[in-house]
Amino acid sequence: MAIADSGPVTTRPAFSAGILRISRDGFTHGLLWTMLLLLYLLSGVLTIATGNLYRMGLMSFLVLPLLLVRGLRIDRIFLAFTLLVGVVLASGVVNDSTLTQILTFLRIPIFAYLVYYLISVAVNADNIRRILRFLLIVATVQLPIILFQWWAFDKVPDSFKMNVGIVDWGFGTFNYKTDYSMSFLLTLLVAWLLLDPHRSSWVRFRWPLAIWYSLTVFVAAAQIMKVGVVLMWLIFIVTHLQLRTMVRIAAAALLLYFAAGALYRAGGLSEDPLQFVNRLQTESNKSNPDRYLSGSYDRWGALWYFLSGNVAILGDGPSTYADPVARTQTRGNNGHFFTFISEIGPVGWLASVLVYAAIAFPIRRGRIRIGLLPLLYFVLINLLSFTSAVMNDMIRACEMKTLIHSNVLDAMVGGEK
Repeated sequence: MAIADSGPVTTRPAFSAGILRISRDGFTHGLLWTMLLLLYLLSGVLTIATGNLYRMGLMSFLVLPLLLVRGLRIDRIFLAFTLLVGVVLASGVVNDSTLTQILTFLRIPIFAYLVYYLISVAVNADNIRRILRFLLIVATVQLPIILFQWWAFDKVPDSFKMNVGIVDWGFGTFNYKTDYSMSFLLTLLVAWLLLDPHRSSWVRFRWPLAIWYSLTVFVAAAQIMKVGVVLMWLIFIVTHLQLRTMVRIAAAALLLYFAAGALYRAGGLSEDPLQFVNRLQTESNKSNPDRYLSGSYDRWGALWYFLSGNVAILGDGPSTYADPVARTQTRGNNGHFFTFISEIGPVGWLASVLVYAAIAFPIRRGRIRIGLLPLLYFVLINLLSFTSAVMNDMIRACEMKTLIHSNVLDAMVGGEK
């Protein structure tokens, strides 16, 4: 019986494709963990070791080879970033900004998008728990590190401090002088542990961790995130009105109160909470737009200035009031909100809010999901934008990256696909 010749069997192309896919995936996840280590553990040390020459934002360029290999993902987040870039260009044209000024400002959305792109292609259901365990460990060690940094402040040579006060010296393992990034991550984790028990049920000691992270936020210098973490606990109380839960909350509140009081008396707390509230009231009463216009930090003066109608719809032009290379500024634009409003106008600021919204609220089965946690994350990132440049470079884009982690968790952990 004759057997038909089926021709030579060729498996090399399929084998080569498999090897290429494995190599690409290996590079992707290697890059992801490199970035996580840089963002959460090594950035501050590298900044001090290089005498402030190290720039975390430039590390986002490591994502470019991955972008070339995998190609762009044309999704709604990419379109939101594209809209923001378009507004920056329009503002530059209207205000006759130089090419250098436009390109300097464009680093903000470009760096942030590269971080988003890495997370969108690298984080999946197979590694999300490992990433979250890493974040939980990082968050847990911040408090003793902050206290050690403050204790060692007077013992460290001035050349390492780079004209930084003791308050900004407590940055933990995060980037130099970015305690707000640390506090933002901690606040998100508190919200996740308290308000998403189904998807955080695999975490051991959820209650002790939520209390520990809350205490760390109160010890750190980022005052606005203290408001955020109190908000998380208040929402938890309102949504969990049960006797057992109320007993736990009361115990947690007492523990936080006595721990914070002890740390404040020992000099380990940057500011008493009541002093913080009084200081906000004092600042609002003493606000002066002239201080803001002279380059000093006066958020209330800046708000009064903008509310008085002193703002153009497309701003005064990108990078008009700041030089990131020389690290100088001619207006007190300390914070994403004030920078965007003054330089690219309300339209530019709204475009950035659209980016936050696109990241915070996922689309599943053709519908935008606006759940409690995504809504809280969206509120927190906008709250922080009044005091911090949350989209300004890679470590600030880290906060947005944390939002993306939460959305991936919401989609993948706990069995919901």
